[in-house]
Amino acid sequence: MTLLNTTGGIELTGKINAATNTIILDSTGTVTDTGTGSITAASIALQGVGASYTLDATNNDVDLLSANTGSVTYVDADALAINSFHGIDGITATGAVDISTLTNDLSVSQDVSGTAIKLNAGQLTAAGTATGGNVILNGTPSLTASTGNCLLYTSPSPRDRQKSR
Repeated sequence: MTLLNTTGGIELTGKINAATNTIILDSTGTVTDTGTGSITAASIALQGVGASYTLDATNNDVDLLSANTGSVTYVDADALAINSFHGIDGITATGAVDISTLTNDLSVSQDVSGTAIKLNAGQLTAAGTATGGNVILNGTPSLTASTGNCLLYTSPSPRDRQKSR
């Protein structure tokens, strides 16, 4: 399934369920999931020159993510892999990259670049849990933040630990 808007943004206000199929979002504007908006798919590609993706619904559930766009904020309910899909290897962004899994691992098999990078695995996993919530680098992917920091958090992030005290 492809959603394309070459002159503006896309607002997802309902659930898109591609099940074991794929989704391609292509926009030049702001792309958001609001209200009950969420995405379920085997793979998703985010593309579009200068687009700003904020897909942070807690029930998003995609297995593989790739992007070549402006900025990317993406939250997934469980395990997620950053890999190759739709001719896009990993994530290349001209803005910030912020990728989180709420539970389980975040696997990175391809390069990730942006002005700043935050990878957060198992954001809701309880402290001391032995499985899930790891950032796993498969092979030799590079993480390149051109002007900011590159931050990797494993379950739970230090910020989340402070909130629970």
